[in-house]
This record gives sequence, structure tokens and C-alpha cells, in this order.
Amino acid sequence: MPLKTGPFIRGAPRPQAARPIPFGDTRPAGWLLHQMQHDLEHGFAGCLDQLVPELFKGDDIYGRDRITRHSSKKNLGTVSHDESLPAQQMWWNSETQSNWLDGLIRTAVLTAHPPAMQRARYFVGKILESQDEDGYLGIYTPDLRFDFAGENGELWAQASLMRGLLAYYEATREEAVLQAVERAVAVTTSTWPPGGTNPFRVGHSVCGVEHGLMFTDVVDRLHYLTDKREYQDYAHWLYEAFSLGTTAERDAAAGNLLDPAYRFCGHGAHTYEHLRAVVNACYASDNPELQRSLDGYLDKLRPCLAPSGGPIGDEIIGGRDADPATTGYEYCSLLELLDSYCNLLHKSGEPAWAEQVEWLFFNAAQGARAADGRSVAYCNADDVTGLIGHLDLGAPDNPEETRFKYSPVHQDTAVCCAPNSVSIHPYYVQNMWQRRGNALALNLYGPSLLDTELDGCRVRISQQTQYPFGRHVTFNVSVSQPIELVLMLRKPTWADRLRVSGVGVEDQQEYLVLSRIWQGDMTFTVFFEAAPKVETFRNGSRYVRYGPLLFAWPIDFSEAAGRNYPLQFHDSYYRAAGETAENLRLPLGATFVVRKGIFEESRPWQGAVELHGELIDAANGQVTRARLVPMGSTILRRVTFRPA
Repeated sequence: MPLKTGPFIRGAPRPQAARPIPFGDTRPAGWLLHQMQHDLEHGFAGCLDQLVPELFKGDDIYGRDRITRHSSKKNLGTVSHDESLPAQQMWWNSETQSNWLDGLIRTAVLTAHPPAMQRARYFVGKILESQDEDGYLGIYTPDLRFDFAGENGELWAQASLMRGLLAYYEATREEAVLQAVERAVAVTTSTWPPGGTNPFRVGHSVCGVEHGLMFTDVVDRLHYLTDKREYQDYAHWLYEAFSLGTTAERDAAAGNLLDPAYRFCGHGAHTYEHLRAVVNACYASDNPELQRSLDGYLDKLRPCLAPSGGPIGDEIIGGRDADPATTGYEYCSLLELLDSYCNLLHKSGEPAWAEQVEWLFFNAAQGARAADGRSVAYCNADDVTGLIGHLDLGAPDNPEETRFKYSPVHQDTAVCCAPNSVSIHPYYVQNMWQRRGNALALNLYGPSLLDTELDGCRVRISQQTQYPFGRHVTFNVSVSQPIELVLMLRKPTWADRLRVSGVGVEDQQEYLVLSRIWQGDMTFTVFFEAAPKVETFRNGSRYVRYGPLLFAWPIDFSEAAGRNYPLQFHDSYYRAAGETAENLRLPLGATFVVRKGIFEESRPWQGAVELHGELIDAANGQVTRARLVPMGSTILRRVTFRPA
């Protein structure tokens, strides 16, 4: 039964500060569009099902190959995996397939890429054909449905699938898709109604049950799309059930968040995705105890963040603080934390969360992917002098750890980070704008086009920019008819000065505000002025930032190819072949000169901007000339330096 005291006393919902713009209304342009298109056409993003066909084409896990009580063997894609698992634990391919489908749908829609969109339609149609007469969409046959005695992937398989289906619906407005999702959700919510059940009270859990809390993503989006209070209520109850449950991973349970002495110790991807569940519950019921739970989460999150914004989890947090040289982060965690920041941004309206999104996306996320989009690092770190398939960072008792290398699939570990990484660009783009009453607020900068409808008026706003490599954004606003509209443009905290040409603005605390009756076309430009800055990390090390970019000493490397996959994809191992800058020290007052290179949309991370300055060689006390480049342009690097 629901608690009558504490954080789960039901109150009226808390008003949400803003609403996200419908998915598909904001599309990438410039270098963002080029990178997403290239990933589809030449990277693994567009062909994962061909790289590991046994996990996609060979396992119709939502259809003919659903798991039965008598299932005894299933290829889960991990080379070293024990295939003799209990039937309920054979849920892994649902995550692999659905996370990739989510990213494929969103990338296809936002790039208007016909072949990818055709594939997305095919997969969506195939899923709808698999729906049972009673509405069930999932991976278990009736003999195993909703059997929560132990580890299983019921809610997780549904959540990961339905997120992509709802994105497809928002972009196409095909009512059959929304109806299919609502029918499927009704089966689940009626099977586990609030008050009398708890899907998180299990005898044993590993991953699937914990992931299942993210069914809150589905009901939260349904609440946004339909305004049905029942979905918001269910998100609140799911978090209550999780907090009162018996799962192994309990970082986000309300009791732990309210305990000042508790430290995050679980699987990073779980912990960071669960932030959204806490936020959703907090806004479903305006209960001060829930707010304190959320505050507790955010307090515990801070020591988990590396200078790049990457959250510790290689893969386990383990009660440790993030350290740029000795702890790593999983790519799944990057995507999940970015998504959670976006949720916080829309619900709270606080632009500080947009700064976190930009920082994470431009630095940790770009620094863990190959420039050609053909591989990602499952685990990576800020300071990394080798990616050789061994975990040299924090776990010497496990010298054969494979996560620290580049791969298009990481099949020897788990095919999770590659599919998840396909979503990170569309998640960034789709959250650029939000609606606040009669205002449109821009929180994330980058080349893009907003094309949306407000009160019967078509509003188009383009961002023409090289951001984050350039320091100005030209906006073109076009409206189909005169409209009274407020535009709010986030003021980055890193900007020393902002200047606007072409239009008058009101300079408010966190936003530049343009309030007027708009008609026809209007163009104006915002200029951001900033200088490189030396920052100090918690452990005393120092790093250099310039605007939204973190800069690094690039380490020359030798590359060795590993396992081969279809379509000429392969694993890659990297060893240092140049100066690792181990002895270099960074004075707090060091100055760096910005040198602009040639910006190319097809390779923006290579040569667009550099910082030149001086470091101190601790071995001899001599000054060393330093050339630093954006972290996102590096494979091996040193981001932090000891103080001089």
C-alpha cells in the first residue's frame, strides 16, 4: 500500500515550467546535420542490424521468438556469455534492438533521410503486427508474462520499445501507433495497478528489473501527449514501488537519497537514468519530501562527474568520486544522464541544466566516439593514454577487461553502448527549444531549424552558426502571420559579454528576451565573447576550457585493428606513440591564445580551433609550448594537469 507519511504522500501535481517542443519540429543543420547523416550512411548507426544480424534478424524477440517458460538457449550477442540462463533473464536483445530502433527513428526523422525512414517504417510496422489481441507488446509468451519472481526484462523491454514508437508517432502523427502504445500500457497498468502490487519486490535482480523503472519515460511522454492525469499518477506510483522494493540497485530509492551519508554505488547507467524517475515523481506530486529526495540525488551526483561532465561508471560507481585519470564512464551513462538533464530542464525551466547538457554533449560524448562514426568507446576516461582492451583504470584485478577500446558493437562485452549512442545527437537537437506559455525559449545552441506551429501561426527560426567552434549565432525568424511572441535566448554563464545586433533585446538574469509582434522575416545575430579559462577540479588538478569546450593535450597514437565485422567494420586498439604530458604542470594564471583554423562542416572537430600557451615541465622547471585541442577531436589525451 502507498505510504501515508514521508515522500509518497500524494499532493497536487507541481506545475511544469515548460513543455518540450514536439519531436520533429527542431531539426539539425550545418555540422550537426552532416555528422548525423554521415553516421547513418557510413557509420554503424545505420547498419547495426547487419553487423550483428544474429541479435536483430536472427531473434524476433517481440514476435515469433518471444521467450517462453521452457526457453533454454538464446544468442545474446556476448561472445563469452553463458547461454544457459534461466528463461526470464534472456531479455538482453530487446534492449539492443529497441535502443537502436529509438536512435534510428529519431535520426531518420531529424535528417529527413529517406532510406533510413523507410527502414524505420518497416520496423515499426513489424512491431505493431506482433501486438497481441489484448494489447500486449513485449518479449514473453503468456506463460511468462508479468512473472516477477526474480530477474526479468518485462518493464524494460516495453519501456525501451515504446520510447521509439512514441517518437515515431510524434513525427508522423500516425494514430495507429499511439493507439497501440496506449493499449499496451493499459495491459501493464491493469496488471500492476497502484496500491496492490510491486514489480520491484523480487527475490533476485541483476539489470532488467532495475531498468524497468524507466517505464516512467513512457507514461511521462504519454502524459505530455494526451494530458491524461492517470499517466502522471502511474509514474509517481512506479517510483514509490521502486523505493519500497527489494531490487539490488537502489541508488535512487527515496530512503537512500534522503540519507546524507549514502553514496552512489550501483551500475552507472541505472543510476543516471533513474534520475528521470525521481524528477517525474517529484512533479507528479508537489511533496516537499520528494523535492528533498531530488535535492539529495543532485548532491550525490556532483562528486560523480569528471571535468568533461562524464559520470563515473566503468561500469560500477562503487562509492567512488570521479577522477579524470583513474575512473572511467560508460557511453550508456552519457546518454542516460543527458536525457535526465533534459527532463530536468523542461520540468524546472532552469537553464543551468542546459549548460550541463551542452558540456556533456560537446566534450565527454564527442570524446568517446570515432570521428568517422564507425566505432565508440564502451568505457572511456578524460585522461586516457591507452585504449587497448584492458582496464588500466581502477581495476588492476581485472586485466582483461575489454570495455576500454573502440568498437562498432562491443560484442565481447554487451551490445548496449553502440545502440544507445545513436540517440545522443537527436536527443540534443530535439531539446534545443521549449515552450513557456506564449514564449519560445532556446536553451541549447547549434546549427538547426525550428519549424513549429503556435496558435495557428507557423514559426520558423533558424540558427546559422559554427557553435560551439564559433562564437556567434545568426537567427532568422519567419512567421506565417503577425504574432505576439516572446523569444528567450539562454545567456551562457561562460560568456564574459554578450552583444546583439539587428534587434533590441531585454537583458534579463538568465535570458536575452525579445518581446514584440513578429511579422514577415527578421534576422539578428548574438555574439558571445569569452576568453580561455583555467579551472580547478575537485582533486586539485587543473584543466582549460574555452566557452562550452574542454581542451586537451592530444597524444599521438598507434592503432591496431582487432576483430572484424561485416561491411569492413572492426575493433580498434590505441597505444600512446607520443608525449603523454605526464610531467607537465598548469599554472593557475596561465594564459592561452585562441587560434582559429579552417572550419569544415564535414570535419568540424578537426582543426576548427586550438589554444596555444605555456605549461611547466616538472622534470626541469622549463617552460613548454602547449597546443591544446577540443577534447572531442581526440582519441588519446590529457585533459587535466597537476598544478604548477
